[in-house]
Amino acid sequence: MAGTWELPFGIGETFGHDMPRAVDAFVGGWKVTGMGTYMSGSILRFGKMNYLGGEVTVSDPSPSKWFNTSAFSQIAANTYVIRSNPMQFDNLTGPKYVMLDASLTKSFRITERIRTEMELRAFNALNRLNLGNPNMSVTSSQFGQALYQGTPSAQMGPQTMELGNVSGRQVELGLKIIF
Repeated sequence: MAGTWELPFGIGETFGHDMPRAVDAFVGGWKVTGMGTYMSGSILRFGKMNYLGGEVTVSDPSPSKWFNTSAFSQIAANTYVIRSNPMQFDNLTGPKYVMLDASLTKSFRITERIRTEMELRAFNALNRLNLGNPNMSVTSSQFGQALYQGTPSAQMGPQTMELGNVSGRQVELGLKIIF
């Protein structure tokens, strides 16, 4: 979802339409923009492993234990096994993804021909840690752990590949002069 709201304050606006120009320079011309993304977790898929039975979900998933790893075991070395285990479990999903990007823009005129825009942008404005999917390799020491940041478009591969272009809050400040 996304939206823009031009605040109704300043000369020619609903509130303060007749205010002095000096006051309008501070109060008028503000615009707030936001873009939010929410995605539920993707269904997790397992590779080669033995499913021992039992419940695979845990009541309160955490980065150190996203699912019940004791429900799985390694396939013995040098063993050929035709898959009889489920590749996925309908009730087992990865972490959800929540992101909010926002900006605050101030526009004002210096002269009739010269206009200025000042903008403050915040990416990941909530400073939320979005985890990538947990490690799905039963042979890994990190099996069942969601330890790294991720994005909804993360490709399959080692956990360290899921970092993508994600980080904590980033803020930009810009000034544009239009003439």
